[in-house]
Amino acid sequence: MLAVLIFVVLFALMMVTTPEHSFTVTCVECNGRYGDLVVVDGDGMVTRYVEAVVRVSDEDGLAVANASVTLESGDEEMEAETNMSGMARLAVNVTLPADVMQTYLSLSASKSNFHDYDSDAMVTVVRQ
Repeated sequence: MLAVLIFVVLFALMMVTTPEHSFTVTCVECNGRYGDLVVVDGDGMVTRYVEAVVRVSDEDGLAVANASVTLESGDEEMEAETNMSGMARLAVNVTLPADVMQTYLSLSASKSNFHDYDSDAMVTVVRQ
């Protein structure tokens, strides 16, 4: 009897804590241009401000409001919350060392009842 009770409690906990939904995250624009690509000029070490606008939606394509979104570049990161349209605006400084032609900005998103979302290459920054 005790084993059945323990099983029922564990099953109930699993049902409560298992996320029901998944995210889709799209980079809508970077530095005012459509898409997820930022082109920078310059030789040697280059540091640029990159502002990204992302849209967070669920598996049905509906906007996800109040999701926590974090954009990261090296040691710098910015966190924002999506608005009612599922949009968030985030900005970080990106540094390209002299011997590096491109780098990527990572992004993560989370919200209760959703599987966490992680991308190691949400935004591409490339040297021209």
